[in-house]
Amino acid sequence: HVVRGDEWLPSLPFHIQLFKALGFKLPKYVHIGPLMKMDGTSKRKLSKRKDPELALTFYKAEGFPIQAMREYLMTVLNSNFEDWRRANPDADVDTFKFSPKKLNPAGSLFDYAKLVDVSKNVISRMDAKEVCTLLTAWAEEFDADFGSKLAADPEFATKILAIGRGGKKPRKDLATWK
Repeated sequence: HVVRGDEWLPSLPFHIQLFKALGFKLPKYVHIGPLMKMDGTSKRKLSKRKDPELALTFYKAEGFPIQAMREYLMTVLNSNFEDWRRANPDADVDTFKFSPKKLNPAGSLFDYAKLVDVSKNVISRMDAKEVCTLLTAWAEEFDADFGSKLAADPEFATKILAIGRGGKKPRKDLATWK
């Protein structure tokens, strides 16, 4: 499969001719709408040159867990993911049946506030040991002083992070490791 932005749609006939001329098997093409962001009162396409938030390294430095990024990106990519998540709150995201037919043809709006909310939910489902492990790893890379304090006594840090974790209404005060 070739997944690319809809701005490449006009070149599709050329690519089909090229594959046929070279005798290659034609891949399946999926053209998707651009990822948009609000710029003042209007929307614009996210740009890899202008927008630092288009790089995954930005979110790593901000302290978003990988699981939260995957979860949020699924909400952006598939319109039925949020309904699926509500019906399957503890299911692994890999069990979701992704469908390119559920992509928004007009493009999706990247919503940082929604990412924060998704991240809070993802972290709230983690046990204290996992939170401590991930938080310590992030801190050792991005906040060495804090990382060394967490690593000095992981058992104590885990006990602190266990407060209010679990149960029907787990704490949702942690949105990022930062």
